Amino acid sequence: MKPFPAFCDLLIKAEKIADKKLLNTILAGIFGVSLKAQEYSCSIFEEFEQCGSIDIFIRLKSHDDENIRILSQGILYFYDHHATDNTCSKRY
Repeated sequence: MKPFPAFCDLLIKAEKIADKKLLNTILAGIFGVSLKAQEYSCSIFEEFEQCGSIDIFIRLKSHDDENIRILSQGILYFYDHHATDNTCSKRY
């Protein structure tokens, strides 16, 4: 079972209803998984690209909640870092 489609669905719903607590929880989970599963980072971010989450992370970088901004920026930094190192291809 892949957990990322569920993360994607929750992230999309949380952004639509503007639930800050849920957004914080989901982003913290994504950030934590990204840090701990670095050897799978390319497939993780590929799944996020496919479901549109990268666009959400980009939008959330300018969110009014500081923690949401920081987590989104951290996720995108991790994503950009792997693309820069040519360990993953980047689509945005």
